Amino acid sequence: MKEKMHTLSPLPCEYLQPSWRSLVITLYQGSVAEKDPNLLGFDMITCIELIEHLEAKELAAFPEVIFGFWAPIMVVISTPNSEFNSLLPGVSLFRHLDHKFEWNKKEFESWALEAADCYGYTVEFTGVGKPPPGAESVGYCTQIGIFVRNYVETAEIVKHKMTTNHVYKTEEFSAIYNLEEPGHVSKTDSNTGHKYDPS
Repeated sequence: MKEKMHTLSPLPCEYLQPSWRSLVITLYQGSVAEKDPNLLGFDMITCIELIEHLEAKELAAFPEVIFGFWAPIMVVISTPNSEFNSLLPGVSLFRHLDHKFEWNKKEFESWALEAADCYGYTVEFTGVGKPPPGAESVGYCTQIGIFVRNYVETAEIVKHKMTTNHVYKTEEFSAIYNLEEPGHVSKTDSNTGHKYDPS
């Protein structure tokens, strides 16, 4: 994680317009099959092309962690549609060597509807990558489930969840320094109180 985290650093051109506040990025390294309170309180969680990389044991724990413990207002999950694979040159079984499975539309929808019903969510289905004319029956190349929580989580429940042990490794670094960092001159507008670059 330490080796790769700096790939999140801004491009040189982004330093030409400094922010008024520093941007601090915190990376969390852990499994989606483990409950960690660091990810409580987010409005939305996206799992893009993730679930097909999970072993059976991790996949079984995944809904309880995502929908039951973290319980964001919205969850977006995408995964390959195996019915589309026949249209992809060179794909015999799975699209990637690390994929543990690839579901067809019915399999994904069945899994998603069961998870939504179990944890108090509604789910709608869509996708990206339309098939060519004449092959519409296979559906999208990537299938997507959009889950929306249909209840309000109380402060008492969240407070109780916060007592769960932290299991994720964390790494924090400053990606963009603000205008007040050493070496950068800034002044304050006496009318608004806002700082600005005198140059």
